[in-house]
Amino acid sequence: MKMSTKIIILLILIQSFLLYSTKTILFPEMYFLPWLVSKGLIPYRDFFDHHGFLTYYLLGPFASTGNFEALKLVYITVLAINLTLFLLILKKTASKWGLITGGILYVLINFYVGENILWYESFITTLFLLGYYFILNNHKIYLYLTGASIALATLIKPTAGITILPLLFNKMKKEIFFGWIIILIGAFLFLLNSNSFSQFVIGVINYNTFLSSYFHPSFLIPWKFYFLSAGIIIGSIAILYKEKKHKYIYLSLIFLTGAVFSLKTGLGGDKLILPATFFTILIGQAVSDKKNALSKIFIVIVFFYISILTIKSIGKYDEFKNTRIPWQEELPIKQTEKEIVEKIKPGENLYVFSNHAELYMKLNTLPKTYFPLFFPGFKHYFPDLEKKIIEELKQNKIKYIIIPKQSDKEQLQMKKVLQFVEKEYRIETETDTYKLLKRI
Repeated sequence: MKMSTKIIILLILIQSFLLYSTKTILFPEMYFLPWLVSKGLIPYRDFFDHHGFLTYYLLGPFASTGNFEALKLVYITVLAINLTLFLLILKKTASKWGLITGGILYVLINFYVGENILWYESFITTLFLLGYYFILNNHKIYLYLTGASIALATLIKPTAGITILPLLFNKMKKEIFFGWIIILIGAFLFLLNSNSFSQFVIGVINYNTFLSSYFHPSFLIPWKFYFLSAGIIIGSIAILYKEKKHKYIYLSLIFLTGAVFSLKTGLGGDKLILPATFFTILIGQAVSDKKNALSKIFIVIVFFYISILTIKSIGKYDEFKNTRIPWQEELPIKQTEKEIVEKIKPGENLYVFSNHAELYMKLNTLPKTYFPLFFPGFKHYFPDLEKKIIEELKQNKIKYIIIPKQSDKEQLQMKKVLQFVEKEYRIETETDTYKLLKRI
């Protein structure tokens, strides 16, 4: 077995151990919306969403049973694929030491920055890495596949499609463009055929445009980390430029720039993992076997960076393993689930006044609302949101309403809906964790 193969296997095992032995965060978008799709609902037409639809179809088979452990295994598998692609790219574009250094750094940065959160960027990273790997092969069929990879990433998050623009300046731009446009035409026909195109425009284009001005990036990771990372990027580019590896600078910066566009609404680990991947590729490519002064200084800085990440990751490991509580495992919600199952029959019309939509899943009941999840700034974007929800409660003859005490603050500010509920429903049960109301 070749040394490079041994390195790849060892790093995958280390990463998988770190992920499996700690707790993974799964937000409702990653289990509830795929569950809806597995039940036959179509994104945009049957429920509101502001991301691309591909993720839900990929996760649908794993979410259909409500088994969160299966989704955790999907997350570990996706990150193992990402690491493999990452190392295959470095195997083609970096020295042996660059492969080892880049691999170690990627495992650490993935764990520290990614924060064990399954999110859209996990899948976009796979597709971006595939696109990068394909384009290195410099053959027409692989260029078509590069375009297809970027298009599929666009169907997960439309901002990912921006990456296609600089790639079109490549001398073989025709093949990349055709691979990209064919997939998008197929997606367009799917939206038209499912009568969801207009809702797609409202949710994915209009709402996200609003969200980019409503939201401002939040620094969830220490700002010093960004400055140090920026300095290392500059150093990597300087070394690659000096060694006349212009193609690697060009490719890595294209994908890095495309990845940065996903950061408009936040700088949390769930989004940062995408640019962090191509940042790490640049570092691996810049680690050289040459012994000139610049390379030596760069290697010292990189190993200092690795030592910081190692210390940080040890702290994160303890947090993720012992103190972190995943969204769907919060004790009040688990208690609510247990009691609700005893009080409501599966299939009963109900409305959950919270983003804890796993209550629908527990009762195997599809929501009778177009807005089963409450997204940031909803009331500002939909001024008549409360009116729409009240109409849905009336038209669908919702029998039960569940109000977990942990409901989102914006939801609890919907005074008109709450007034309607107080008037038309009576309290069946009220505990420290939830309130159950039944239609009068």
